[in-house]
Amino acid sequence: MSKSQPEGCLFLDDSPEEIRTKIARAVTDSDSKIEYNPEKKPGLANLIDIYGALAEKEPHQVAKEFSGQQYSALKKELAEVVANHFAEFRAEKKRLLAKPTSLIKILNEGSAKAAKIADAKMDEVREKIGLAL
Repeated sequence: MSKSQPEGCLFLDDSPEEIRTKIARAVTDSDSKIEYNPEKKPGLANLIDIYGALAEKEPHQVAKEFSGQQYSALKKELAEVVANHFAEFRAEKKRLLAKPTSLIKILNEGSAKAAKIADAKMDEVREKIGLAL
């Protein structure tokens, strides 16, 4: 999963199909042994790290679970873990975007709240550096 190539990045709102496609194309290595070794197998280690983070498992535990299997098995299961993990986010985004008026109201309220906090902080900064009026 490459941060420098958007077509290889996983985005929070990617559809399950996009997630499956991107993970299936993710670079691993020419070997087929699943083991956690970030130095020798950085591509595979990255996939294992993502799986472990979302499934709340240690990377070595993930590698052990998939030991003896093909990379495709790990990738297929990883795609499901990622898609399921962000399903609620995608649903909430869809719900919010379906009501643009409510979304604008929420954004305006948040902006006003943030401005109030920022103004107070700027007053404090001005006071500390001797620029208070």
